[in-house]
Amino acid sequence: MKKFLATVAATVAAFVPSAALANSNSIEEHQHLWDTLNRIGIQTLVNDRVYCNDENAAGLYSPSQRTLVVCQDNAKYNNGRMIAWTDNDLDTLRHEAHHVVQDCLNRRLGDGHLANLFDGPGELGKFYSGVLSPRQVNWIIDTYRANGADNDVIRLELEAFAVAASVAPRNIADALENQCGIRR
Repeated sequence: MKKFLATVAATVAAFVPSAALANSNSIEEHQHLWDTLNRIGIQTLVNDRVYCNDENAAGLYSPSQRTLVVCQDNAKYNNGRMIAWTDNDLDTLRHEAHHVVQDCLNRRLGDGHLANLFDGPGELGKFYSGVLSPRQVNWIIDTYRANGADNDVIRLELEAFAVAASVAPRNIADALENQCGIRR
């Protein structure tokens, strides 16, 4: 139990927002995040014809399929080929990777039982309000609610948007290793 609590505390500490972290769009760090996703057993796809067929799709994480998809902004064709990454593409990778962390928190990877990392009284609100503007928060709530999301999904999304905006990819990769473990 002490080891579990120490791991959770270390993971939460890694997710303290910092201006220096928010500007970390290093391709090398994102490659490390991509590789870590693969090492824990997540299939990573880019510009997939099945998942990226909606022009508004940025990406997704499917727990049941253990698949993370990034639909790159400037892809002209969804043919599975990677092109140059934009800052928004990298943000999408961090956002979706955090959903994988959320998937590992409550039970086990791939079971679809996502949980918020910040789940104590007021922790989540304090975290995302320190990162996201009120306008961004309202947009997330309104957009997801209009698409049928319940309050639990909205809380997961608020956390993922805030993590993507404020946490370095290496820290997200560390959280993946700590929460999900590496498959051997």
